[in-house]
Amino acid sequence: SVLFIAGMLGHHFSNRAFVFRQDYWTVDLGEQQGDRFVSGDGQEGRMLTTTYYSLNKGDYTVTVSYTASAPGSMLVVEAYEQAFERVELPVAGELATLEIPVSLDRDSTDFRLYVEKAAAGTVAVKDLQVGRDRPLNSDYAYLAAVMALGAALLYYLLFLNRKFSQE
Repeated sequence: SVLFIAGMLGHHFSNRAFVFRQDYWTVDLGEQQGDRFVSGDGQEGRMLTTTYYSLNKGDYTVTVSYTASAPGSMLVVEAYEQAFERVELPVAGELATLEIPVSLDRDSTDFRLYVEKAAAGTVAVKDLQVGRDRPLNSDYAYLAAVMALGAALLYYLLFLNRKFSQE
């Protein structure tokens, strides 16, 4: 159980990416085919949208795994209630990964991603994520409290629990 707790704390402090799993998406165009959502030729408009997410001020990388048979479809990063970044998805017959740097100059409570599909071609999206080079939660008071709780629990499990079981 000590290893489990240490693993949870380590994951919390080292978490550098948030994956917008497919159950966090609203799909407006297309359908699920295997591990991807696919929108076919002739369909045009907002293909899928992620839920809102809160991010602290800082530098991030948005990553999309996709295929696109024709140019014109866009990945849109929304923050501060507006389209913050718009990047065209390059044509890719095989699964491709596109990374987009995003720099937030203040905290955002309304960060989300969406895919705008052009009428021509087929687009398939496998996954969307946002990451950074340091943990996503940088609220140091929160991190200190979690560390203190973890240390107290570890102390109890290692030392106090033995003392009571020896008596």
